[in-house]
Amino acid sequence: MRGSPSVPPGGEMIITNDGIYLQGNKSVIANKVKECEDYVLYGQEPVPYLIVCDGCGSSFRSALGARLLAHAALKTLTQFQFRIDPHTFANEAVKRAKFSTELIGDGISLDATLLLAYYSAHERAFHIFVCGDGYVQWKDSRGLGFLDVSYTTNAPYYPSYSIDPRSTEKYLLDFPDTESVRTRVSAGQVKFLSAKMQAETYAHAFNYYPQIKIDADSCKYILLSTDGISQFRNSTLKTHSVEWIGDKFTAFKNTSGEFLKRRVNRAKKELLKDGYDHYDDLGVACFLITEESNEESVCRE
Repeated sequence: MRGSPSVPPGGEMIITNDGIYLQGNKSVIANKVKECEDYVLYGQEPVPYLIVCDGCGSSFRSALGARLLAHAALKTLTQFQFRIDPHTFANEAVKRAKFSTELIGDGISLDATLLLAYYSAHERAFHIFVCGDGYVQWKDSRGLGFLDVSYTTNAPYYPSYSIDPRSTEKYLLDFPDTESVRTRVSAGQVKFLSAKMQAETYAHAFNYYPQIKIDADSCKYILLSTDGISQFRNSTLKTHSVEWIGDKFTAFKNTSGEFLKRRVNRAKKELLKDGYDHYDDLGVACFLITEESNEESVCRE
């Protein structure tokens, strides 16, 4: 699934991508979920892209729903590319996925978060949408940047709700005080991870989907993750910060081949030695931006 590196016009910048999704111990211990409910897609066509989905554990067959939504999102990106905003993108992706579920039948749920990152060649920039909860981390000339999106009720407003009035009605019945249901966005930039975190947290309406734009020329990597990145726990339920885990996932010693899969699996082993295991399912994808290609095959736009 990993696409060939892309060399954008205007400079020898190489964009490669990789991804991985893993079942969490919660699913194994409960012995109820047979599939990982997180899912990842990445590639180079129509543009370099990352897609990460996290199916709702309490919804029916959401593991399959997350996969259908991810593939529908790719089709939506192919059609609209740069003429779209997070809400329109999410709505169109859900509509496409819903058509598939109706053909398959069996009540498959599309309740899933949807994260997208794609490269715009004419802007030499990356665009990122977070539709539901999730985590974004990047490194550029200013240091480490991060965007952590969560919900005060721990109940995301899934994109699937926006095309189903009954789901929206149920969501509002479950949380009648909409002022207490907020999309919580923490964002910041630090020169070094050990520096004092300078995060600012903003509260938005429950149906707010953040988007950010990152200049490609100064960017080294972009990491997208489901909220499973926050669920590495030890026996006393102590957790590490998402920024710390994200830094472990991006400590690349070798950037050839499946660089992210290799690094995440190594980080998992290191964490397990310290008594930390990932409780929730985990889906992670990454852009790596370098000046020289480690691949023989390079896709030139």
